[in-house]
Amino acid sequence: MRLHAFARYWGFTPRACAPYRARTKGKDERGVGYVKRNAIAGRRFENWAAFEAHLDRWTREIADQRVHGTTGVAPAERFAEEAMAIRPLGGRAPFGQLRDLVRKVQADCAIDLDTNSYSVPWRLIWESV
Repeated sequence: MRLHAFARYWGFTPRACAPYRARTKGKDERGVGYVKRNAIAGRRFENWAAFEAHLDRWTREIADQRVHGTTGVAPAERFAEEAMAIRPLGGRAPFGQLRDLVRKVQADCAIDLDTNSYSVPWRLIWESV
């Protein structure tokens, strides 16, 4: 339900993919192995900042410049083409993830929400909050 509300808010249609069927969801998980084998295998980094700097350079200079095996186009070129289709947010607020719920305060001065119990002032016992 929330996914559909999010999709409507941002103007896209979600599409369900069959589990364990790469043809329906592309090769998104394959990229993890590519990065592990090509960007970080056999390397050591002094700290997290050095690791991030290496990945940033590697992405710009190597990964985004190579000809992709499936598309036949370098990712940097592909993004340049697709960038025209990206719509600006236009000052639109982030999707709100607030829930408007009403709970009745129990005799123990608590309300239950998502398997958690939250205390409230005793004056609210039996009131809806």
